[in-house]
Amino acid sequence: MIGSLRGVLIDKDAEGEIVIDVSGVGYRVTVNPRTLADLPDIGIDAFVHIHHHIREDDQTLYGFGTLAERKCFESVIGAHGVGPALGMAVLAT
Repeated sequence: MIGSLRGVLIDKDAEGEIVIDVSGVGYRVTVNPRTLADLPDIGIDAFVHIHHHIREDDQTLYGFGTLAERKCFESVIGAHGVGPALGMAVLAT
């Protein structure tokens, strides 16, 4: 499992998707609005805590500015019927 990423921020968009280049590999990461606002400008080193969400047909990396945010997200999605989209929405409030 991927627990965190540190590398050069090479892309970010207003919808909350970023790309971090770690040793030549670009990792696409979904972040909440707070984390997105706290990230540096493109071309600067960035660090995010990662929740690596694996489903039968998909894998998604969710990034958080703090370990506490990641743990909160993991607690929320641990509830029956709560998925990552709702978990990210909860953290956005």
